[in-house]
Amino acid sequence: MEIEVEVSADDHRALLRQRARLHPPSGPARRSSAARIALLLALVLLFTWAYTATSLKPAYILSAGIGFALALLAWGAAARATRGSEPPPLLGRQIVSLEGEGVRLRAERFELWLRWDAIDAVEESDEHLFALADPLPTIVVPKRCFASSEESAAFAARLRARG
Repeated sequence: MEIEVEVSADDHRALLRQRARLHPPSGPARRSSAARIALLLALVLLFTWAYTATSLKPAYILSAGIGFALALLAWGAAARATRGSEPPPLLGRQIVSLEGEGVRLRAERFELWLRWDAIDAVEESDEHLFALADPLPTIVVPKRCFASSEESAAFAARLRARG
C-alpha cells in the first residue's frame, strides 16, 4: 500500500505538538526574552553594588559588565538568527509505502526505512496519522491526501497491524 503525501509546515507543527504531548520535555525550560532581560538587570545591579561597596577599580567592573552584556546580546541574536532559517527536510512531496518488512518514506532529499519493530506507536488525530519511532523521525501522513475516509481508515488499520 502506497500513498503520495505533501507535508506542509502546518503538518510539521502538528507533528511537533503530537511529540510534545506524548514526550513532554524534561529538564530546564528554555529561557525567554523576559528572563534574559531580568538576568541582565540583576547583573547591572550586582555591578552597581560592587562599584559602590568594594575597592575594585570602576573600569574593571564597568568593562566586565559591558562585556557580559554584549555576550548575552550576541547569544540572543544568534539564537534568533538560526531559529527556523531553513525548512525541515521532512516538508514537501513524499511517498509513504507500507511494505512487508516495514514503512518506507521517500522524498527528494532523503529516504527513510523503518522496520515494523522500530515503530513504537501509531497515533491518529482529526487531520493526521503519526507513526512514532522514538528517537527516530516520526512519519506524518496528512489525512487530506487520501481520496476518502475509508482509504484513510484502511491505511491506519494496516499501519497499526504493522503490515
